[in-house]
Order: sequence, then structure tokens, then C-alpha cells
Amino acid sequence: MAHSALMGGAHTPTHAHVQAVVDPFIWAPNAVGAFFGVLQLVLLGVFPSKPSAGAKRAAAAAAVQDDALSAPLTADGAAAANGDGI
Repeated sequence: MAHSALMGGAHTPTHAHVQAVVDPFIWAPNAVGAFFGVLQLVLLGVFPSKPSAGAKRAAAAAAVQDDALSAPLTADGAAAANGDGI
């Protein structure tokens, strides 16, 4: 009897779970949230995010730096202007 009083009238935790599962005020909002969560993941897969303008500038700067580091050197040790060593 003490256990039943502590559980608010539900005889076992399983009984409380069954009541929650059949209660539309509990499962309906959760089903809607699950639907929109799956929809968001599907849309993210179909339409991946594009890099921001700052990320594009950083990628361009890194590419310029990589090109400068990999440019061949002239006979005096300076980087070739046109990139082909001439």
C-alpha cells in the first residue's frame, strides 16, 4: 500500500509508462517533434550548409599561401612570379 501511495496511484512503473504511451497529450507532441527532427536531418542531407563569407575568405587565403609555399624558386632563391620557374 505504501508503494502505491508513493507512485500516485499507479501500481507499478510499467503501469505509469503504459498510461503515458496511450495518452495523446504525451505521444502526439513527441511524435510531431520526432517527425520534424527527422525532416530536418533529411533536409540537411539534401541541402548541406554553405560556408560563410568569412570561411570562404579564409579558404582563399590558405590557398594563396599554399601556392606561395609550393612555387618553384628561381636561380637567386626568389619565388618565380608565374609559378613555372621561368
